[in-house]
Amino acid sequence: MQQLAAGLKILREHNVIHRDLKPQNLLLTTNDDRAVLKIADFGFARSLQPGGLAETLCGSPLYMDPEIMQFQKYDAKVTHNPDMKSVISFYVRFFPDLT
Repeated sequence: MQQLAAGLKILREHNVIHRDLKPQNLLLTTNDDRAVLKIADFGFARSLQPGGLAETLCGSPLYMDPEIMQFQKYDAKVTHNPDMKSVISFYVRFFPDLT
């Protein structure tokens, strides 16, 4: 969880939105017997200008932000970031006891 949050923070700091976060795009490797999470598949990723908006319908429907499915514009800020909502979606799905 911490590694995913750190990766998303770096993306947000660079105004990049992944737009297709799902379990299949989170890879685990090891480094000196320690698990390392890597975010993969940046095919739908987009770099936004500060204050810029995106409106493309893309991603995996099961983990897609509901606002994107309603064709609303979105940005890289935490409050409107589709990546954050995707993470919440798969955590609720895979770890229901934590919600």
